[in-house]
Amino acid sequence: MNFIRWVKKFYQFLIGSTDDWREQIFSVLTRVALIIAVPASIISIFTSLLTWKVHDIDFMINGFLLWLLLTFNQKLSFRFRAGLGLTLFFFLSIFLILRDGYLGTGPVYLIVYIVLTGLLLGARDSLLSLVLEAVFLILMGVLIRSERLPFYWVEFTSTRTWFVNSFTVLLVSSAVALSIAFLVQFLENAIQGAQKYSQDLINSNKQLKKEIQERIEAEEKAAKSQQQLISMFNNFPEPLYVCDPFTYRIEFINAALQKIVQEFSSKETIVGEVCYKALQGLDEPCSFCTNEIILQNNEPYSWEHFNQITNRHYMVTDRIIDWSDDRKMRMGVAIDITERKLAEEQLMHDALHDSLTGLANRKLFLQRLEHTIAVNRRDPECRSAVLFFDFDNFKLINDTYGHSYGDQLLIEIAGRLTSIVREVDLVARLGGDEFVILLEDFYPQGTLFMITDRIMESLRKPFIINGQEMITTASIGIVAEIKEGLTADDIIRDADIAMYQAKEHGRNKYVVFREDMRQAIFARSVIEQDLRRGIVLREFEIFYQPILTTNTKHIAGFEALIRWNHPLKGIQLPKDFWGAAEELGLTVDIGKLVIQNAIRQVKVWQEKFCTPNEKYKLSLNFSSKQLQDQRLISFLKETLDEYDFDPLILNIDITEELMGQLSPAYSEQLTGFHNLGIHLHLDNVRKNAVSLGTLKNLTFDTIKIDRGLINSIHISPQNHDLIQSIIKLARDLNMKTIAEGVENQKQLSILSDMGCDYWQGYFYSQPLPAQEMEKILQKPA
Repeated sequence: MNFIRWVKKFYQFLIGSTDDWREQIFSVLTRVALIIAVPASIISIFTSLLTWKVHDIDFMINGFLLWLLLTFNQKLSFRFRAGLGLTLFFFLSIFLILRDGYLGTGPVYLIVYIVLTGLLLGARDSLLSLVLEAVFLILMGVLIRSERLPFYWVEFTSTRTWFVNSFTVLLVSSAVALSIAFLVQFLENAIQGAQKYSQDLINSNKQLKKEIQERIEAEEKAAKSQQQLISMFNNFPEPLYVCDPFTYRIEFINAALQKIVQEFSSKETIVGEVCYKALQGLDEPCSFCTNEIILQNNEPYSWEHFNQITNRHYMVTDRIIDWSDDRKMRMGVAIDITERKLAEEQLMHDALHDSLTGLANRKLFLQRLEHTIAVNRRDPECRSAVLFFDFDNFKLINDTYGHSYGDQLLIEIAGRLTSIVREVDLVARLGGDEFVILLEDFYPQGTLFMITDRIMESLRKPFIINGQEMITTASIGIVAEIKEGLTADDIIRDADIAMYQAKEHGRNKYVVFREDMRQAIFARSVIEQDLRRGIVLREFEIFYQPILTTNTKHIAGFEALIRWNHPLKGIQLPKDFWGAAEELGLTVDIGKLVIQNAIRQVKVWQEKFCTPNEKYKLSLNFSSKQLQDQRLISFLKETLDEYDFDPLILNIDITEELMGQLSPAYSEQLTGFHNLGIHLHLDNVRKNAVSLGTLKNLTFDTIKIDRGLINSIHISPQNHDLIQSIIKLARDLNMKTIAEGVENQKQLSILSDMGCDYWQGYFYSQPLPAQEMEKILQKPA
């Protein structure tokens, strides 16, 4: 082992530290020459000392030192060192030729010089060295012939011999140079090829090592990832499994799924079993299997599924994943959505059912009715009907007993209606106390009325609410035939119209819808739109009728009377539109327009035509709807303050019929008028005076005698006496009287004799617009 190590070190010493093959050859030659030259130089020096040839000693010592410089000075470039060494070798060759002639070692050295030049510096430099050799040999031949060069060659006979020998040496050197050039080129090519092949082997080896290392690292990473994946799967809270998408064999289940398996079966595990058997309890692959979908699309696929084993709903997401050994596996994750599905079903139920009674609501009823319409369209012989219920005076029940009591009554009504009809029929609550029933496929039509009579009879029976009996009735509208072209909304509308007809005809009955009812409702709708437009466009106008004193015939005030200046129909009296306005709840808005405009107008007349001590009075007519307005008192006060109108000269007329309907709440409203200083007039009085005993309790200030009595005062002794008794009663109660509808002097004279305080009528003026009334006021009294 030590010998081998020594040989390696010696070899490394010879070739040096370079990788260039030329430099390695130069290094070997110089070091070998140095090793040989050391003992030879020592012997030569010793011989020279013995012969006293000092110049040979100097030459050898200098050559030896130069050789050491060429061998070990790595700071110098290779070409410089090689060129210097070859130059030295060249001159050594020339010296030997001069000394020993061509028969000595000089020519051999020249040939070796050519060889070394080609090996160390290349073919081009080898050719250049050949030229240099030829030049030197020719030059020396010329110098020798002229005897200018010292010459030691004893065998030299002639110049011709020198040139022949020189030519021979040059010819051999040329052959050697060309051979060396081709050899060097071949060596270079071979070495380059070998180096390239060696480098390729090195690169391939490195690449192979890298790939092997990467493969090892990848396998280690994959194994680690697989372990991490399995660990993650096991920690996943939802059931998860991995199975082969081609064989359906389960490869892995996580802890969550394992728990479910143990809960619903006696098995410890289902790994190795087919998924459709283990997870679904089926004997063959599922019809809803997602393998084909996820394999084709290579994307996750989610679907809802009800599992018959666990009896729960799941959102299952399947996807293809990379498993061990580069296998493609299907991974399924099942998220339990049972609670969400139940909530959705409850929301769907709530969206289609009434929250109070549990009956179908309007949306579900319309859907079912549309389906029935489609069935009737396909089969005209199929008979269906719709019953629309509205319970009479239900609002009064709510106001009297409270809404919780009313809700309980609605629940009982729903139960009773459901118990009467068939299962194929549908009972729904539209809202409030409105119910509808869809009767399907009944025959003949008489059956419909038998069912309706049975329903009404059942509803007449007392309901027991909180231990208390409650009797209620219903008004029912019936659409007995579903005609072509009608929608579900149209049918409910028609049933609603018929129901309102039942209410108008006394309630507690049913009415079958007729086409003319829809026309009446249409006309009512037109009136409603016209009324609302009239309010916005201020088409309502106030006419004024003067109220005069009986004795002086001076104007004491005015009664404001509403008129509707319809753009198509012209001036409309209250009898033409006030009833519709009452039903539509528009009288409050119209009444506010009358109050504001009348107070403003009479205030203007007061300032223009009245003395400071005498002011015109204003009488306004109020309906029951207006008296129900809780803001009426405050609105009156605001308007009086806005126009600085004295409330003592404002009168409110309330008819005798309306007084009979007044509740205690209305009496409080009348008291509020008195508290403001407003006077109350009992209007249209036509009854026997005995019925007026309550006048004082209701704080009326004036009685207005109806025009029907006034018209016959001079021809009907009975009416004459009744008017006389009314005036006397009023005087006894310290109240004033106003006669309405006075049309001639005879009527006025009788009223004056009876002591009536005021009068109004066509005998003086009919009701007129403000502009025309102002013309009358401008005339001298």
